[in-house]
Amino acid sequence: MSSSNPSSLSSTSNADAYTYGKQYADELCMTFHNYSLYECALIILNEPDPQIKAQKTFAIYKAYQENLLTFEKFISPSSSSSVPLSLPSKPARPDYVTEVDARKVKSNSKKSMIHALIHAESYAIDLAWDVIARFGYNPETWIIPHDMEGTMSTYQSTSADATSTTVPLTQAPKEFFDDWIKVASEEALHFTKWRLRLLEFGGHYGEFPGHQGLWESAEETSLSSIARMSIVHCVLEARGLDVAPIMRTKFEKSQDYASIEILDQNHKEEIGHVHYGKKWFEWFLQYNHYNSTDTIDIFHKFVKTYFRGILRPPFNDTSRQLAGFTSEWYVPLSKADFNPNINNNTNTNNEETNDEETE
Repeated sequence: MSSSNPSSLSSTSNADAYTYGKQYADELCMTFHNYSLYECALIILNEPDPQIKAQKTFAIYKAYQENLLTFEKFISPSSSSSVPLSLPSKPARPDYVTEVDARKVKSNSKKSMIHALIHAESYAIDLAWDVIARFGYNPETWIIPHDMEGTMSTYQSTSADATSTTVPLTQAPKEFFDDWIKVASEEALHFTKWRLRLLEFGGHYGEFPGHQGLWESAEETSLSSIARMSIVHCVLEARGLDVAPIMRTKFEKSQDYASIEILDQNHKEEIGHVHYGKKWFEWFLQYNHYNSTDTIDIFHKFVKTYFRGILRPPFNDTSRQLAGFTSEWYVPLSKADFNPNINNNTNTNNEETNDEETE
């Protein structure tokens, strides 16, 4: 299913972004009455048009807040989706955005930098919904990957205070869904604000190429919730916190205070997203009965296994600490001897992903 080029859309003041989101939430909210949250996730992931992804996300979030959705894993007979609903290995994407190797994406102008942010936010919407659909209803993805069981055995706890699995869980706690649908809604708003900002500069999404480095990392961690939280949300999203001051400086040089306002507000919310990654990384470890005292060491093992290369300073220590990360979590990952061997089963875009496109 293809989607149309949005270049002909008239510019809308970015101040109206919240109104824009509320408009679609109000108009479409009842459309999803009695749908399951799982089904809603599949609808978003199978929708190629990022503007419609955002609009439906606003509506689904409102329906969720008003308790109009169910939590069972099912697809309602009344589903209005025009495509077969299944969990895709890669979300549907617009045909008007060219994707190239990460090393070929350059953000050397204000328009191209904002375009890179739009591209990252469009994938961030999908990433949040993928977490809900892929991990929220599949406890088999919560356990330690088979190829890591041997190296993790020394950490396992038999203490009585570990999370009990006497009664097996069939889906994640409601708090898990509360957090990730909130992330999806905020990412949809971030996408909308940057898209409207680019329109104000006479540009449009699809004007420049983008890359799929974020999603390649998601694919590499698709079988393990712990790996996904580690790499996508505690490494790549945390990298987004690091580069925000760099982008802010670029906007300051051109006295682009409107873009600074968007960046600052988004950054505050991204701190929360990184915090959720850490929160659920720790929850999945507790589910597996691992000692909390070993959490950082286990995190380092997952990064060494699933991430190519090392982390690059400078780090935004203040924002990382607000997200719950002390320096012990990430500074050792920046040392040259941390990951001397490049793991062949990881994607090659971890290091090459442009700063502006790191969510």
